[in-house]
Amino acid sequence: MNKERWQQIEQVFADALDQPVALREAFLDRECRDDALLRQELDELLSAHETPGVLDGSITPQAVSPPIASLSPGTTVGHWRIDSLIGRGGMGEVYSARRADAAFEQRAALKLLRYEAAGQLDRFHAERQILARFEHPGIARLLDGGTTADGRPFTVMEYVEGNSLTDYCNEHHLSLRERLALFGQVCDAVSFAHRNLVVHRDLKPDNILVDATGSVKLLDFGIAKLIDVAALPQSDDRTVAPFTPDYAAPEQLNGQSVTTATDVYSLGVLLFELLAGERPLRTRGLPSNQVMALLLDRTAPAASKLASSNAQAPIQARLLRGDLDAIVAKCLRKEPAHRYETVNGLKLDIERHLRNEPVRARSGARAYVARRFVRRHWFATSGVLLLLVAMGAAAIYAEAARRHTEQALKRADAVRNFVIDLFHQNDPDAGNARTMTARELVDIGARRVETGFADDADTRIELLGVSGNLYRSLGDYPRSGELLKRRLEQAMQAYAPNDPRQVEAQLDMATAEIAAEHYDIAELLLRKSLASTTGERDELRVLKARILRELGSLESERDHNDLAIQWVDQAVALRKSLQTTTNADLAELLADRGRYMYRGGRVADAEQPLRAAMAKLDPRNAGESRVLVTVREELGTVLNGLGRFDAAIPLLRANVDSNRLVLGDQHPTLANSLHQLASALRQSGDEQAAIPVFQEALALYERNYGEGHSYVAVALTGLGQALSGVGRHDEAVAALGRAQSIYAKTLGPLHTYSAIATIALANAQYAAGDLGGAETGFRDALAAFAKIGDGKHLYAEAARLGLGKTLSGQRRFTEAAQALVQAKARLESEFGAGDRRSVEATAVLVHCLVELGKPGEARSLFSASEKAVNTSSGDMRRQRASLESVKAELTL
Repeated sequence: MNKERWQQIEQVFADALDQPVALREAFLDRECRDDALLRQELDELLSAHETPGVLDGSITPQAVSPPIASLSPGTTVGHWRIDSLIGRGGMGEVYSARRADAAFEQRAALKLLRYEAAGQLDRFHAERQILARFEHPGIARLLDGGTTADGRPFTVMEYVEGNSLTDYCNEHHLSLRERLALFGQVCDAVSFAHRNLVVHRDLKPDNILVDATGSVKLLDFGIAKLIDVAALPQSDDRTVAPFTPDYAAPEQLNGQSVTTATDVYSLGVLLFELLAGERPLRTRGLPSNQVMALLLDRTAPAASKLASSNAQAPIQARLLRGDLDAIVAKCLRKEPAHRYETVNGLKLDIERHLRNEPVRARSGARAYVARRFVRRHWFATSGVLLLLVAMGAAAIYAEAARRHTEQALKRADAVRNFVIDLFHQNDPDAGNARTMTARELVDIGARRVETGFADDADTRIELLGVSGNLYRSLGDYPRSGELLKRRLEQAMQAYAPNDPRQVEAQLDMATAEIAAEHYDIAELLLRKSLASTTGERDELRVLKARILRELGSLESERDHNDLAIQWVDQAVALRKSLQTTTNADLAELLADRGRYMYRGGRVADAEQPLRAAMAKLDPRNAGESRVLVTVREELGTVLNGLGRFDAAIPLLRANVDSNRLVLGDQHPTLANSLHQLASALRQSGDEQAAIPVFQEALALYERNYGEGHSYVAVALTGLGQALSGVGRHDEAVAALGRAQSIYAKTLGPLHTYSAIATIALANAQYAAGDLGGAETGFRDALAAFAKIGDGKHLYAEAARLGLGKTLSGQRRFTEAAQALVQAKARLESEFGAGDRRSVEATAVLVHCLVELGKPGEARSLFSASEKAVNTSSGDMRRQRASLESVKAELTL
């Protein structure tokens, strides 16, 4: 008999045992059909199963004796009085116990090593050592421990009253969402154990209790493994241990190395059972050697498949197909490397499923990512954007004229009628009592697009894109993403992968995902669309240039600005080869190049491409006005960074006024303009004027993106710096601490923006007199830049300057001088000796040299800096104030 035949027999035999006896014959007739040999084999197996054997006879009650407890009720062990024996395992006895003293009333579970388990002493101590590491609401707490009078160790644990996880779910008839929520609690507890370098190795329902409040408690770390090699002697081998085969990973069954992936497998079995009502592989009734072979050789079926064949399944099969089947399958991979890398990764995938986001377990499935994008909250905003509707319609007319096809013209007629009808909604002569806002009209149009055009998929797809991009222009990114997602889904069904309409739908969706900080999803979409733009068709080459530009935007958001510039340069080269390229197209790309240089710390270099972009634009050309606003803002930001505030502030103030006039008071683009203006005001020394501007930008970012978005952290950083500048130190530290926390969650600690927030917080601490906190912050920022691989970033020199000031304040002048010399050299090479940062570094260094007894060097530095300031143009008040603060020291 070959392996496949035996597996078939095993499975049908196990299924037959699950059938009521009265229905078993009909079941076998259905399963075996014309396979007489299969039916004969199964009849023999079932007959043998039903025939009593020598070991199947009943045992007389007199022969059964209850477990004998080694401790009697009332016995005192340490601070605890024994109530009764509640369990007995291979290693220990578990008693219900209460506090023996009168300090307070407390019930507990006391676990005591059995006499005959003396050989398990090391394991008992290991469990206690493991439990001592834990303080987590999802893990039963260690309360006490010690040794009895006869030398046996005991452990006292939190007493948990509750049912096993599966029993609790079934008895309370929990829904899918409720079961997944409880499973999420289990993941939290196991993840905590893993972070403390412990693998449980025996996760099963009996070791996971749910109390009356619905809270999960993880029990029994008796066979857990410490994976911290420093925690136990190397000679202690605790890898081989008893376990429950139905929940054990293949590597446990084979005696191979056990890792955190082992617990991921057990969690997969547990999740399968919660969803399908039974375990992945049916082993009931099979001999132990067959059970082991089955678990090692067979691949678990989909949970939805078992659920569909089980009338008693707790969750309908249709709810399990797709995401949950994929999540469970990833957990149950035989190869540990192909499971989830962490338990937290498993939990995050479940949360993505509940939010209708793409789950990582299905990454690579064709068309899947596009079907599962997030639906978020809607934001109310308005503005005068009726012109954009007309522009969208005009674009479709142009497309129809270009193609000269009957189908395109028909679609253009449909769009024209749609737009005319939309404008008709705003006509008082048609019976409308009031004038509608642009947002209201776009809402009406979007609803009609979603419900109309049933017989014209091309037009519906086109208008979904127009509506999605209009919502983006209105600043409603969640609603925009929702419509663009629907457009992409329909485009992928209607068009080939290299059809420009599908490529453009992917590109627009990627842009929306970048705005939502879903960078991995955006990259997937952009890479797929880029692969579809091969060939010489002009339509595809134009789209390819847009994709290259968007890849640059993505990499800049990830803090990979050198890579972003490379993408932009490719886009520029491609644009120059296209006859349809306009000056506005090239100006946008040049502005991108300047922005990425600035973000990457090449502040002085960033001015040239922005000036070149300005030169390509004609202010009298209405079609280029939008690009001009963007370029003007980027140039103002760079001039601000160069300390040329007299040139930067008018540009940035003009941008604020323009955006407020065109977009209204609630648009996210206005927030960007406000933030840039506030930054220039602060850096020019007018912190008081900057504070309300920062506050308005912050409120708009929170309104449009949510309180946890990285843009909120950007505004908080500037606001905190301004508050510190006017002496409002407590408010400054609070704002900057919040910014640091947001960056850590959204971008991670090793990101330029996170390091900048750390520098700003350290500067605020320095201003508040907390020199120890400031020193730590500046050193952390320098370490971050070194790990980022951007140790020469100009902000690293800002951190070094701050460290020099802090060390000087602590009278550690030698260390301070070393930091200041390095910062001064870099700042002067980038901005010149007359820049405010260069002069500030010089002033503090002069003070250090005087204190170190080197007045000659100090005077020489002071004179060179004073000369640079006196010969510089622009506002030098702050520089002169810095020099004036140390001038008196040179005359002593």
